[in-house]
Order: sequence, then C-alpha cells, then structure tokens
Amino acid sequence: MRGGRVFSPAWPRVIAAFLSLVLVFSCPGVSIAQAPTVAVYSDISGTDCNIPDTTPGLLNAYVVVTNSAAGLTAVQFAAPVPPCFTGYYLADGAVFPVTVGNSQTGVSIGFGSCQVTPLHVLTIQLFVQGTTPPCCEYPVVPDPNAPSGEIELVDCDQNLLYGGGGISVINGDPSCPCGQAPYSPSNPFPPNGAFDVWLSVTLSWDASDPQGDLLNFDVYFGNTPSPPLVAGFHPDDSYEVGPLSPGTDYYWQIVVRDTDNNETTGPVWFFETAEGGSYASICPPRRITADWLPRTR
Repeated sequence: MRGGRVFSPAWPRVIAAFLSLVLVFSCPGVSIAQAPTVAVYSDISGTDCNIPDTTPGLLNAYVVVTNSAAGLTAVQFAAPVPPCFTGYYLADGAVFPVTVGNSQTGVSIGFGSCQVTPLHVLTIQLFVQGTTPPCCEYPVVPDPNAPSGEIELVDCDQNLLYGGGGISVINGDPSCPCGQAPYSPSNPFPPNGAFDVWLSVTLSWDASDPQGDLLNFDVYFGNTPSPPLVAGFHPDDSYEVGPLSPGTDYYWQIVVRDTDNNETTGPVWFFETAEGGSYASICPPRRITADWLPRTR
C-alpha cells in the first residue's frame, strides 16, 4: 500500500488468507436477522446516494456500511465502476490497514476492532472525463471470491452476516430519485382502535418503498401514548407481543427504513385487550382516534 492506495498484487498471500479466516472459518454461526447495507455515497456519513460528476477531474466516492444493529469487524464486497460512467477508476484509498484486493474485482476489509454503523470503509478514487448521462446506477455487489456469493460481514461475536448492496445514482434527476424515503406503514393489525384483542397477538403492517429497496423496521410498543422502542432494525413486517394485561390500552408505532438509510415514521396506533382472557376475538374500532401522531425522534 502506497499513499493510502490499495493494489491487490502487492499484498502478501498470507494477509488474504487471514481475511478469509476472519470472514468465514472463525464464525461459529451465520446470522441473517438484520441485513446491513453496503453502498457508495458522495459523503463519508452515508447520507447522500446521488453522486454528481459535472466537473471533469478527480472524484471521490465513499463506500459506507449502514443499517447494522450489531457492531462489525470485517466486510467483503465489490463496487466496480458502472459502464455508464464517463471516466475511469484510479485507485482505492484505504480507511483500515487490513484491506486486501480492490473495489473493482473484490475487496476484504478487517476493521481491527468492533465498529458501529454508519461506517466509512473505503474511498474509491475516480477520474471524471465528462458529464455522465443522468441516472447512471452504481451498485455494490458481492465479491466474486466470496464463498457464499453474498456481500459478507462479520459481527463482533464472529458471526457471519449477509448484507445488502445499495444502488446509488451518478447524476440523479427527478426521473430517478436517489434516497427517496419509504412509504408510510399502513393496514395495521390489530386494526387501529380495536378492542377485545387477544392477550398474545402478532402485530403486522404493510410497507413498501418507491424504489423497491429492502426494508427494515423499528417497532415501538407499550401502554403509553409514546411507546418505547422494543425492536430496532427488525427485518419482518410483523412482530409478536405478549402476554399482555387484560383490559388495557396498548400503543404501537412503526418506523420504516430502506437500504439507503432513509426513514419514514408511521402513526401511533392503539388497541384494547380483552377483559376476560386470551380467547377473545378482535373486534373493529369502537372509538375514533387521531390516525397520524408523528413521533418526535
């Protein structure tokens, strides 16, 4: 490595072997409860997935890992420059000293310690020759050398995680918005204002994203109108609660998050449990409540 750039032919094979051990063989289990996202951004915080290249010259793009509920120690992926880009790849700027390979053909990065997301893991150095046509998609994909065929990460307990690859846009415009927030959650079950609800119930809701991104959810649930967080980065559109107290009002709220880390906060919903036990049926609402109560975050 010279001047912070990474060139895979110069690295000893023993380091590559070490990364392989970190990413695969040292992991006692495989966890897919939460899929972290690896994507290319125009900033190191991972907030802007639109990468403008209107000025010829040097351009840095930043690979950032987001959406991980667990701390991480390593990642393996590839981010080859898309054919629609009007320019060419120069080199990678290493953020962590154990960086093997390159973004174009596959790279493995060991962090050296437990890290939390969002986490800037690599800088891709590009040269812009001219303005790229609008809506040039720039995805992050699995390293072709990864045994699983997936984007691989390792958490701080040495569990192997499979991540999602975000799709950024070079020169996005209104026809290809980048980072558009998910739609608000809807169609709650139990229905908002329901009563005689079972004392053990599975909450469910509908959620979608205008760009078709994968989604995860923060679930807030409790017996106060501002319910506490009970599950962060939950991967499913349902969540089981219980046992609950009879004859009690419960409130719940869903925050929807996409692979670009955009969030939409849904309304606070509520239901009342049955007085007599867990065998009661769920009845439709008997009183009217405000349907939209944005949560202050």
